[in-house]
Amino acid sequence: MKKPALMPLVVWLLLSGCSYGSDDPHPAAVGDQTGDGHTRAMTSDAVAAVDSAPVPVPRVDNVLSLISDVDGDGTLSYAIANGATINYWHGQQFVLQGKSYYTGFAWLSPAVFGEQEDEYPDPGQKAVLAQATFVLGSDAQQPWHWEGSELDIGQFGAHGQGSAVDSARQVQTWAMHNGDLLLAVPTRYDTPGATGRAVEILHFSATLPAQADDRRWRHLGTLEAGSDNSASCGEANPRIACRDVSAHLRFEQVSGQQFPLLWLDFAQASESSLRYRYEAPSRTYQPI
Repeated sequence: MKKPALMPLVVWLLLSGCSYGSDDPHPAAVGDQTGDGHTRAMTSDAVAAVDSAPVPVPRVDNVLSLISDVDGDGTLSYAIANGATINYWHGQQFVLQGKSYYTGFAWLSPAVFGEQEDEYPDPGQKAVLAQATFVLGSDAQQPWHWEGSELDIGQFGAHGQGSAVDSARQVQTWAMHNGDLLLAVPTRYDTPGATGRAVEILHFSATLPAQADDRRWRHLGTLEAGSDNSASCGEANPRIACRDVSAHLRFEQVSGQQFPLLWLDFAQASESSLRYRYEAPSRTYQPI
């Protein structure tokens, strides 16, 4: 089986580039949040809770068009280039060091050509994660101003698709001592006979990108956080024991370390906690 071609999409990403550093940020259209239907904000020492009556966030279609430079006519998933699609993933509103932000995330599927369009995507093929970030201003008519977009902040998922946000679990944030932010988004994905659970870890830099390799947002890894095989056990299949395992993410600040340790604590006594440390060379969290 041939893998879907990534190169043409990569070329398109490079040509489209990263849009940051504008002296005159564009106002963003606002409206009811769609997609997963939620805008989530968590509280920590430097991350304030969003007001109980928040300003409407930028519309999802506006987010997607600013990322891809392609108008999807109001849809949440559409073609952009060489058979690739852009797909809305998650929206996060937060307040960091006194400034209100909103980031809309999307994933991009690989490009496909010819006979590959009829082939099932390779299980190891990931989706590209992208984002558009907005800053809240004082203009009541145009409250959100587009700060910039990034078309490639990392890869996640499988079969050429991003993992779906798991609304049954809580999004978490962690304010770092240097003003940066960690965002943990719970996800779920299908496996044969079970639903897998994971947590996507993303890093928001308080400093705007200055070099080609800099990112405002960066995906730091996928942490496996349990599974549920209830669809294929019990009455559905008495020969298979039911197993529903889920972990809670915990942050631990370590003296002298910029990034916290991450713990996955399982409710089940039979499961041991898992610990992850940020590795600077790979810019990812790795098990220890």
